[in-house]
Amino acid sequence: MVERREALSAGIGGAGDGLQRPGATALRCEVFPLAWFGGRAVQLRRLAAGGGGSPGWRVAPPPGADPSRVTREELAAALGGLFEPTSVLLHSTSWRFEPVHLTLVLTYLAILDGAQGLQVPPAGFEAEPLTDLASPVADGDRGAIEPADALAHGLRHFALLRISDPAIAAALPAEWHRFLAAWHPLPAGLLHHYDELRPALTPIPGDFSDALMSSLGHP
Repeated sequence: MVERREALSAGIGGAGDGLQRPGATALRCEVFPLAWFGGRAVQLRRLAAGGGGSPGWRVAPPPGADPSRVTREELAAALGGLFEPTSVLLHSTSWRFEPVHLTLVLTYLAILDGAQGLQVPPAGFEAEPLTDLASPVADGDRGAIEPADALAHGLRHFALLRISDPAIAAALPAEWHRFLAAWHPLPAGLLHHYDELRPALTPIPGDFSDALMSSLGHP
C-alpha cells in the first residue's frame, strides 16, 4: 500500500487516558473511499441508518493513536476483501478545524481497486459517480467547508501527486491517471485561494499525460 500523510502536532484531545477533556479539541478522520465501477470513477458512500448515503464517513481515533493506522483498520473492517493492503492508495489530503464542534477533521482519500474495478458496491455502501460532484471548491468566501469541498480538494491534490510523486504515479492505474488528468493540480492548504490561483492551474496537456502513462508502462 502506498501511503502519505500530513504531520499532526501532538496533544490533540486527552493525553493517554482515553478521555476527551471538556473544551479539548477532538480529532476525526473523514474518509472518502474511491473506486472504479461501471466504467467510471465513484465515491463509495457509507449508508446511514435511514438508508441514504452519508455526506461523510468519520472515524474517531483513540487519543494518542496513529490516525492513518486507525483509518486503515476501519477501511479493512468495513470493506472486507475489497481492501487490498498491497494496492490501496491511502493519502491524507487536507485538514480543517470546525469551531462549532471543537473538531479537527483530517481528510483521507483511499483509491481502493486496481485495474479490474468493482463488480458490485460492497455491502453497506452505495456508488456515487465523481462526475456528479458539483463545482467542487469555494468560489469566493463560502464559509464552512462541506464534505464535497474536501473531496474535490483531495482529487486536485491527487492530480498534483500523480505528476510529482513517483510512488503515487507508479501505483495509480491508467484509468485513474486519465480521470485525474482533467483535474487542476492543487497543493494542500490552498483550498481558500483557488479562485486567485485558477488562471495558473491550467489542465495538464494531453500529450504530457500520455507520455507520463507510457513511461509508467500504461497503454
